[in-house]
Amino acid sequence: METAPLDGTEVDLWTNFGRITGCAFTHHHWLNGEPVGEMGWFDERFDGGMPPVPTHWMLPPAPPEDM
Repeated sequence: METAPLDGTEVDLWTNFGRITGCAFTHHHWLNGEPVGEMGWFDERFDGGMPPVPTHWMLPPAPPEDM
């Protein structure tokens, strides 16, 4: 199974959603159960009550030994 890049690049959730786990429709920044990265949100289309839709996931830079 392919994994998401760990070099700090953005991951487009619309095409890579299956590669990222634990971050769907929450306000937390989780990857495989660990709090990492920052999520960008697109919520202009939603009016009250509905959660924002995550559009990309910014992963933290990888440790040097993982590069």
